[in-house]
Amino acid sequence: MNRQELLEITKNGFTWWTEGLLAWLPDSVMQKVRLQPYVQCVIKDERAILSLVSKKGEQHDELRFDLATENTDNAVLKTWLDNYQQYDNVLLVPEEYCLVKSIPMPAKAKDNLDEMIKFEVDRQTPFSLDDVYIGHQLENDEIENPEQSLSVTLAVVPKQYVNEIIDRLTAFSLPIKAILIEQRGQQAVKIPLSAVKQAPIDSSRLNLWLSGLALILIMMAMYKPVVFYQEELEAIQPILVQAKKQALHVNELKQQNKAMVDRIQFLDTKLSDYRLRVDILNELAELLPQHTWLERSEFKGNKLNLFGQSSAATELITLLINTGHFEAVSFISPLTHDVKSGDDKFRIEAVIKPRQTERVADEL
Repeated sequence: MNRQELLEITKNGFTWWTEGLLAWLPDSVMQKVRLQPYVQCVIKDERAILSLVSKKGEQHDELRFDLATENTDNAVLKTWLDNYQQYDNVLLVPEEYCLVKSIPMPAKAKDNLDEMIKFEVDRQTPFSLDDVYIGHQLENDEIENPEQSLSVTLAVVPKQYVNEIIDRLTAFSLPIKAILIEQRGQQAVKIPLSAVKQAPIDSSRLNLWLSGLALILIMMAMYKPVVFYQEELEAIQPILVQAKKQALHVNELKQQNKAMVDRIQFLDTKLSDYRLRVDILNELAELLPQHTWLERSEFKGNKLNLFGQSSAATELITLLINTGHFEAVSFISPLTHDVKSGDDKFRIEAVIKPRQTERVADEL
């Protein structure tokens, strides 16, 4: 056995033992402890976008490559993956490809939540348990009253959709360890995928692994006992509860502020539309020739309909286009001759051009 294999066995043993210890910690603390950088993969059309996501959720070092090409020997991609091979690869799935809903569950289900969620899939979703990947997360971790219900976010993703993407990424030596369901304005739900079966460890390696694990356990027990950390966590638990209440209050204020901003933007849009219509009518009042008079005008969405009489109705099409306000102008019915006035009756429909701000918003 070479040195590299020995280090790998020791690392796996230490990881297994550490995860066992961390399982004793409260869920609220575990969510912070488990935050680790990871490689995020996003699929858009026939392109894959890779980026390294830090503990703070910031994305760095983005790389794009084409999934449609049959050439999987991509030197740039291979180098990029080698640089971040120590991190897990996570597939980001858009919310529209998933089913995410909040469901209430009894407080007693918290100790066996994984199994209870499986029973809820058939009852709460139209999918079969064998056809989807399942993920969940608690929305209210702290239960003050035994009668209080748990609020759980349930997320399911069709296996066929995910497996097709994973198969295509495997051709590029990009194994996926978990999927992350993107939610607008909420924390994403992470769903670990089934681990790949490992080859059995022979007895010599097992003995060496156990010896290394025993040595690590002794060193950890002598350096910082687990009991000390447990007591410290219990001491800061009230502080965390208070901070969580304050965070909920701040979030409520943010939601109120967002609602107010949305109302102001709505009023601004309506006011801008009103001003545009007034400007158009004022300009038409100045430009229409003496031989033309309007009987009625009306706005319908982004269209202006004009009804009236003119001795030269066909010239009105060119006149309206030259104002610069319209992108299309046409008669919506044939011209008819009025016997009394001797003029032609017309009905014109003019499509108003989008404002410059709307075009910029569409491009963004």
